[in-house]
Amino acid sequence: MAAAPDLKPEYVNEDFAAISSGELFNSETCDVAAAAMSISGDRARVIDFSSPYFNATQVMVVQKGSGIDSLNDLAGGNVAVQEDTTGELYATDHAPTGTQIVQFENVRDVDSALSGGTVDAGIYDNNIVKDAIERHPDFEVVAEFDTGEQYGMAVKKDANVDLLRVINDVLADLRESGRYDEIYQTWFGKTAPQT
Repeated sequence: MAAAPDLKPEYVNEDFAAISSGELFNSETCDVAAAAMSISGDRARVIDFSSPYFNATQVMVVQKGSGIDSLNDLAGGNVAVQEDTTGELYATDHAPTGTQIVQFENVRDVDSALSGGTVDAGIYDNNIVKDAIERHPDFEVVAEFDTGEQYGMAVKKDANVDLLRVINDVLADLRESGRYDEIYQTWFGKTAPQT
């Protein structure tokens, strides 16, 4: 997209909830969001999504040696999630009765709570968990949940059709050229599944 005429990206790091609610687009803080954001019906009511570009799952992370092997082991315990994410939704819908869901504004706060022992587990998207484990070698993934999610980039609802078309064209070109597979292999060490 940056190579298109008259487009020069300026990157901003903003609160995820403000992105997924459409607030940042409505306030003209940004034009496009690329935030590991799953396409969902609720979000699609307030923002427009590109074609899917990534199949995501949720994973549960604990401290090594915790004895926790599954979500069912959290009955009476607590699990950290990033607020307004599909990880939060999954934990809310599937954690056993008596599990406290603890919301945090960003994933680094989830890391801190798990590292500090104030929560028993954390739920992460599969695409960012590698970074969390690199930051905290005492973390380990003990469960993965196939939630059927797909990521899309987002733009302001009903207001940016031309930009959305450019994004979709670039994504299609990446697929057709094989470049998407090369990028996926570099970051994940395996072949990209079909989206």
